[in-house]
Amino acid sequence: MNSLRTLMLLGIAVGLAACSKKEDYALPKIGTGKTEIKSSAATSENHLEREQFLSKMQQEVAELGTRIETLRKQAQRATAELQPKILALDAEMKNLQTKLTELKTTTTDRWKTLKIDIESSMDHLRNAVDKAGEK
Repeated sequence: MNSLRTLMLLGIAVGLAACSKKEDYALPKIGTGKTEIKSSAATSENHLEREQFLSKMQQEVAELGTRIETLRKQAQRATAELQPKILALDAEMKNLQTKLTELKTTTTDRWKTLKIDIESSMDHLRNAVDKAGEK
C-alpha cells in the first residue's frame, strides 16, 4: 500500500512536471465578433449570462490551477525527500547481494555465521524499505 502511494506520488510528479505554469490553465478570452441583429434586451441578457458564466469558469480554473500547483510542490518535496532514502537502500541492497555471493562460495563451517548476518541484513533492508514507503 505504501509503495502504491509512493508510485502515485511519483506519477503525479511526472504528470505535473509535464504541465507548465498556471497560465496554461487560463481560458481563452471570448471576443464579441459579429453578432446577429436581435432585440437589444435579449442580446444584452444573453451577453450578461455569457459573461457571468465565463467569469465563474475562469475563477474555477484559477482555483484548480492553484490546487494543481500545490500538488506539484508536494510531489517535488516528496521526490526530494525520497532521493537520499533510495540511495541508502541501493547501498544496503548491494551489500546484501555481496553477502549472498559470498555465501555461494563459502565453506561449510562459515556459512552458518554468514547466514545470521544475511538474515539480519535482510530484516534491516525490509524495514528500511517499509519506512521509506511511509508518509
